[in-house]
Amino acid sequence: MKVSTEKLEGSRVALAVEAPEAVVQDSLQKAFRSAVRRVTIPGFRKGKAPRSVFERHYGKENLAKEAMEDVLPEQFRQAAEKAGIEPVDEPEFDDIVFEEGKPLQFTAKVAVMPEVQIADYSDLAVPFETPETSSEEIDKQVELLRGRLSELRPLDEGTVLEPGMFVTCHVKGVEGADQVAEVDQDFTYIEVGKEIALVPGLDEALVGMKVGETKEFTGEYPSKAVDTDEKPEGAEAEGQDEAPEETPELQEAVTARFTVSVKGVYEKHTPDDEEFLQSLGKGSLEEVREDVEKNLREAKLDRAVNEHLRQVEMKVLEKATLEIPQVMIDRKAEDLVNRFAERLAQAGIPFERYLESIGRPLEDVFKEFQVDAEREVRVTLVLNKAAELEGTEVSEESLDKVVEAIAKETGQDAAAVKTTLDIRGALDGIKQDIARVEVLRNIAKAAAERAGTPIPEAVFQEEKKEPEDPQVEGETQEQSQEEKPE
Repeated sequence: MKVSTEKLEGSRVALAVEAPEAVVQDSLQKAFRSAVRRVTIPGFRKGKAPRSVFERHYGKENLAKEAMEDVLPEQFRQAAEKAGIEPVDEPEFDDIVFEEGKPLQFTAKVAVMPEVQIADYSDLAVPFETPETSSEEIDKQVELLRGRLSELRPLDEGTVLEPGMFVTCHVKGVEGADQVAEVDQDFTYIEVGKEIALVPGLDEALVGMKVGETKEFTGEYPSKAVDTDEKPEGAEAEGQDEAPEETPELQEAVTARFTVSVKGVYEKHTPDDEEFLQSLGKGSLEEVREDVEKNLREAKLDRAVNEHLRQVEMKVLEKATLEIPQVMIDRKAEDLVNRFAERLAQAGIPFERYLESIGRPLEDVFKEFQVDAEREVRVTLVLNKAAELEGTEVSEESLDKVVEAIAKETGQDAAAVKTTLDIRGALDGIKQDIARVEVLRNIAKAAAERAGTPIPEAVFQEEKKEPEDPQVEGETQEQSQEEKPE
């Protein structure tokens, strides 16, 4: 087989291929053996007609077409392997010469895995900012934790509602005023005096009511800023090519009418110190503070590390040169759209309804996902190349930990999961995933050290000590997400 290669734009390659004439002859004979078994020729049992007779009835060109469609993909695979390219899409065949007694000739244009060039990043220095935890933050987290352990206790039905109490009620929109509000539902444990965007005016209407009472009230939906496409007068006169930023116009507020029926009234009971400690199984507030401080510090450190990894990743991407085939971006975008649709489905929202609600076609949404898709593909290719350059090796222990996590999540035996993944050829992909994580961590650690701000070694340790009190950890870490670094 003779193969010549020509590089094209867009990380595409054109292969000019010539295979021996025996390839044509063998493929025609193979096609004949297959077709003669399924096609009835008058005067012959299936599979018994001579080839010359079969070709007269079936059509010599039809047989050649079958043979060619069968042989081209295999010959292309061999040519790609010989040329040392990795196709990422199906090839486009052209200039095909497929005739008995002649060598097989064709050209194939195909998108290939792009070549990644990374400039030297051995001098990369990115400071790591170690987060600090203040006494005020710890106090706040302790009180948030105390608040999560609060409970609502029912009050006497004759209680007059005041701000700060909680109610269950039914609200219904009624005709009247400027707009009919499409609301007819129960609201559970809403705070009296706290604004509800869906039902403007409900916060004030509840004050002074009692269980069993019904009240009619009105509420105004807030004004909305509306962009205008009209260019302000005088823009052209002043020689401006584009109009300056417009001042948003305000729509007039609209009024809706509602009824509210109160079903129950409650007060919030926050546990005192004794109840608080008993519910957590702690002996003192100082123990609680220590656990909160530990978990808050770890949560902030994790966020700081992730932010540092993101910065380092951006720096490495800036040093990389590659041309990504559009097909790779499109496939990743399609994957992202499908995953998004699955999350919507899990929330009970059909994807079609979502598109209707935003008033945009799938094509527009797909284009938006292509931006994230392009970045994900770029990160994957660049970090794969970095792992190759660094000689990053994935240990069997690291691989087994990922497999065990998959097995635990699916409730299967780890050995069986590993065997299945191996049969499906997925283990290499998992190893690449692990290698990308490890090489980015190594580059980030080195970059932080060059900047004179090393990352704490314990951050990247694979085995972490279990927290003494998982309940406290879970509560404080979840709450600490409200405290985002500036």
